[in-house]
Amino acid sequence: MPKLLKPTVDGNVYQKIKANKDKQAANYNKEAKDLPELQKGDLVRYIPPGSLTKEAVKARVDKQVGMRSYEVITEDRAQYRPNQKHLQKTKEDDKPVKSRGHQCCP
Repeated sequence: MPKLLKPTVDGNVYQKIKANKDKQAANYNKEAKDLPELQKGDLVRYIPPGSLTKEAVKARVDKQVGMRSYEVITEDRAQYRPNQKHLQKTKEDDKPVKSRGHQCCP
């Protein structure tokens, strides 16, 4: 009966895989940066879901809800809870954005 081939695995394969993953992660994260924290009252631009025009509307940060999630109130008093990456902080004129009949911020 002929000898069957028996696979051999190099002892440091797992170390090579880990080193390759670490190298890929380093290259991926090379240009990554943390987003700046938004404060209550900051003026932001936000594209509401389902918007046909994809035009960003002016909104004000009402409060931070999660680690990267904020509750924002638009000029027409609609409330949204987008992730921070969907919010663009702006330096526009500070005209009040009202929420539920009162200003959320002075």
